[in-house]
Amino acid sequence: MDGRLRARAASALRRLGAAANDNRWVSAIVRALPDGVLRRLAGAVGGRLPELIDLGPAALIAEHDPAWLSDAGNLERELLPRLGLSDDVPHVYPAALQHAVGQGLRHWQYPRQFAPYLAELSRRSVHSYLEIGVRHGGTFVITVEYLSRFGAVERAVAVDLDHVPALDAYAQQRPEVRAVQADSRSQRFARVVRELGPFDLVLVDGNHAYKAVRGDIETILPYTSMLALHDIVDDASPGVRRAWAELRAEQDAEFELLEFTAQYDEVLAVIGRPVLGIGLAIRRDTGPKS
Repeated sequence: MDGRLRARAASALRRLGAAANDNRWVSAIVRALPDGVLRRLAGAVGGRLPELIDLGPAALIAEHDPAWLSDAGNLERELLPRLGLSDDVPHVYPAALQHAVGQGLRHWQYPRQFAPYLAELSRRSVHSYLEIGVRHGGTFVITVEYLSRFGAVERAVAVDLDHVPALDAYAQQRPEVRAVQADSRSQRFARVVRELGPFDLVLVDGNHAYKAVRGDIETILPYTSMLALHDIVDDASPGVRRAWAELRAEQDAEFELLEFTAQYDEVLAVIGRPVLGIGLAIRRDTGPKS
């Protein structure tokens, strides 16, 4: 069995173990299972490793001035589709966006959710950013490049269970970028947060199991001014939905809580459930930049 296949199987098992909140048995299973079983397992439960993406379209962000970029309509209709959308679950995009699926940065976002979220961030002072769970790296790259048009990003940290090859190339372009391969429940991750934090903004999009999401929130909340959660209305992510609902109930006095959950009616009519959704919690003493 080649090393890459074993890595794919290990990735799949890590994600299953993470969902069960127990990774201790992963290494033993990877060593014990026959190659054929591992190959089927890797393909069946999401063992597709982070892949290289085309970073070239990121330059499109620098072509526009901040006034244009702060308009959510411009982002939704023009920029975000041109940057390229994820092909992980292509059927959740409407027909008008299918041309962008699998292209460029392959970011796993709905433009009509991601656009107003970014526009809101443009009105805030964000000089440090942490993203937990980066997939191929598209959302991370877009966020860093976008925020850089509104002020210097001094630290940008990407954390994922897997090695994300696209971020190796990106870090060579931007010395303020650091990619860390770690489980967000590990001591290594806690050390990264302590040493590199605090952060102006943190996006949590890693392990979607409830206990894991709550753990990420509890670890990061003391170290950030703004906390974003991904998949807050997604039917396939009940753990995130529950964690966001609890955050709203528990932190309403300290945080302003915004939701970016607009859907595409065409897709909603077919699949019958909402997809993705971004929640943003902003400390009430963190006002818009002057």
